[in-house]
Amino acid sequence: MTSSPLAALARPTAPAASTAPAAPARRTVVPLVVLGAVLGAVLATSGCGIAGRPPAAEISGRRVSVDDVLADLRSEAKFGQPAVTQAGDNPLSAPAGNGDGTYTTKAAAAALSNRIRYVLYAVELDRQRSGVTSADRAAARNQMCSTQTSAPQSSGSSCDALKAYDRRYRDYQLDLQARGNALTRTIAGTVYDRLKRASSPSLRQLCLSVVQVADASVSRQLAAAVNDKGTSFDAARATLTTQQVSSPQNGCYFNAELPTAVRNGRAGRVVEYDNQSQFFVVFVQGARTAPRRALAAQIAQTTDPVLQREFNRVLDQRIRGLRVQVNPRYGRWDSRTLRVIPPSSPKGMGSSSSTGSAPSSPSSPSSPSSTPGGS
Repeated sequence: MTSSPLAALARPTAPAASTAPAAPARRTVVPLVVLGAVLGAVLATSGCGIAGRPPAAEISGRRVSVDDVLADLRSEAKFGQPAVTQAGDNPLSAPAGNGDGTYTTKAAAAALSNRIRYVLYAVELDRQRSGVTSADRAAARNQMCSTQTSAPQSSGSSCDALKAYDRRYRDYQLDLQARGNALTRTIAGTVYDRLKRASSPSLRQLCLSVVQVADASVSRQLAAAVNDKGTSFDAARATLTTQQVSSPQNGCYFNAELPTAVRNGRAGRVVEYDNQSQFFVVFVQGARTAPRRALAAQIAQTTDPVLQREFNRVLDQRIRGLRVQVNPRYGRWDSRTLRVIPPSSPKGMGSSSSTGSAPSSPSSPSSPSSTPGGS
C-alpha cells in the first residue's frame, strides 16, 4: 500500500495552464496562478538591444529588450518545445539575418508576458517594502523540481533535468518563481480578509481521515460499519488487520483539491474512493474555514475561479498607475489577465507601441487566467 493516502487522494493540479513560450502550460510552477509562468531569461532593463531596434516593452520606464525575448525563445526551442516552433499560428519571424529562426506569435507574446510580469513583481514588492525570502526561493526550487516534466530527459531527479537548461535561463525561472511566491504571500492576506467578510465558500475546507484498503470488499465492509451500523470509524478500522488497512492520515483540503465524490461527503460518514485500482476509505470529520496561512498556497495551485478573480482584483488595485507599453509586433497588453495578447497577424518591428495600464477601478477578468503566464 502507498505510504501516503492523502497524496494519492488529492486531485492533481492541472499543469500550469501556463501556455507560455516554452509551454508554461505544462508547468504549474508559479504561485500566482494568474501571474506567472516560469519561463524566461535574465531581464535586461536598459537599451534597445541591436542598434535601432525598439524595446519589446516598457513598464513605467523600465525596458524589456527584444534580445531578451528572443533569448527566451531560443532556450526553449533548443530543446524542441513544440509551442515555440510549431507551424501555423501566424509564425513570427525574427529580424532577418540574425539567425534567430521563426517562432509563433503566441510563443513570443507569452515570452514577453513573463518578462513584463517579472518587472511588475519587482515594482510591487518594492512598493510593499517586501522582498523575496530564503523560504520563497526554497519553495520555488521545490515547485520547479516537482513540475519539470517537459525538461530534457536525463538520469536522476527532475532537478537534474532542470540543470539541462542553460544557467541564465534556469536562474531566471527560479527568480521569477520566487518573486511570484513572495508577491502571493504579501497579497494573500488581503484576499483572505475579503473572502472571509463575504463568507465565501472558497475558504471552506473539508477535514478528512483517509486510509488505503486492500481491495473493494474491505472498502465496502468499512463503509457499511460506519454508514449503516453507526460504528465509529476508529472502531471499525480496529477490526481489520494491517494487511487490510493502512494507518489513517488526517488533513484539511479546499474543495478544489478533492475529487467530487469526496467533496460531497457528509460529516460523520465515510466515502469509498477508487483511484487507479487503489482503494481508499475517506472519513469526513467535518468542515472548517481555512486558516489565513493556508490561502497563499491555495492561490498558487487552485483552479477555483473565485480565488483567482479575487486575487486579480487585489492585484489590479496594487499595480494601478503602472504604465505598460508593448511593441505592437508582439500584440497588446491586457491588464486584467496580465498578459500580452498576440496580434492576429505578424507585424513588422516598428517604433509605435500599444499601451495598457491597470484599470481605474477593480475589475475581474471575464475569463480568469488559470495558468501561470497563460496566453
